[in-house]
Amino acid sequence: MPSLDADAKGTPHFRSLDGLRGVAALMVFLTHAIGALSLPEAARKIIFGSPLAVFLHPLGAVQLFFILSGFVLASSAGRGHHSGDLAQFYVRRVFRIHPPYVFAVLLTWALSFLRFEPGSGLSPWPFGGWLGTQITPPELAKSLLFPGPAYGQLTVGWSLGVEMIYSLLLPLMMLVALRIHWLALLAAAAAGLAISALAGPRAFYLGFGLHFALGIAAWLERERLSAFFRSARPAVGRSLVLVSAVVFSLPVFLHGRAEAVNQILAGLGGTGILIGALYQPGVAAFLSTPPVAFVGRIAYSFYLLHIPLIVQCGRLVGGPPGPLGAAAFVGLVLFVCLAIACLSFEWIERPSIRAGNALCRIVARRMGAAARLSRLDEGTG
Repeated sequence: MPSLDADAKGTPHFRSLDGLRGVAALMVFLTHAIGALSLPEAARKIIFGSPLAVFLHPLGAVQLFFILSGFVLASSAGRGHHSGDLAQFYVRRVFRIHPPYVFAVLLTWALSFLRFEPGSGLSPWPFGGWLGTQITPPELAKSLLFPGPAYGQLTVGWSLGVEMIYSLLLPLMMLVALRIHWLALLAAAAAGLAISALAGPRAFYLGFGLHFALGIAAWLERERLSAFFRSARPAVGRSLVLVSAVVFSLPVFLHGRAEAVNQILAGLGGTGILIGALYQPGVAAFLSTPPVAFVGRIAYSFYLLHIPLIVQCGRLVGGPPGPLGAAAFVGLVLFVCLAIACLSFEWIERPSIRAGNALCRIVARRMGAAARLSRLDEGTG
């Protein structure tokens, strides 16, 4: 059974999903931290061409974030059926996503003034692009209105745009899944992915509806999935998780595949990993351990801020690093990112959630609904 808590309203909180969110954030971080270094070609082949590359799948990790959000938001959107409940859902999402995003854009923009000449130990790409971006004040002001890449200032911001768009659409997605069937929702999401593949960048956001839909489907089928894992032999559950991990990792090794195929593989594999995190005892126990779950709780700030912090720590890299130097750099940046993410979580995320809760109470009173509040220690979902 999954390790979970319940809030005052009885809505479950799965601790193992905090840990899974943390693992996904670390996958993105490791790819960018290692990619920032100018490594010998032999070392790069060992890292990115070996089974170690399973942990260097940043786009897959972001898609796993979306699946997690679909699952958690399905729970959140299902808390009541009053119009005031829908209004509070949107309040919670805006206050959960937007203020930390604004802080990340402003901090990244401020740090962009601290330019320096990168040494030969740093990779020209992507490090040069990270260091050279500095948007104008008008662009900065526009970028704060809605989550996005902020004209290249906050490169990870594109995923926040996806998150916000599908947060707005999620009640409608839930309606389709409940009134018709979650298979109808998956069919619509698959059509969106096909349109995205044909239309290219103009329909970029349509491709990620599949991942939110898969998360919603997992939420709606949670009781059957729980019953299956309780009745199945332990080896069956472990095999399903292993197969899911392999499918999720295939895009890392199958170069040249169509992006839509990669999204499907990451979506199906990521959903299997999510289910394993919930119902496979060994996986759930590991992800629920305090250190792993802790990284998950601060994963949003960690994810938002890791690139500008990698850039500033790049000042310490002179010539090409050896294995020990590369490991020391990654370890140092990891420590800095975790420390700053902790501060951002306490000073930005939690106050933002409290402000959203305060507004939810006002909305509930005005609309005659029960107050539906966010937990102060929840992750991005």
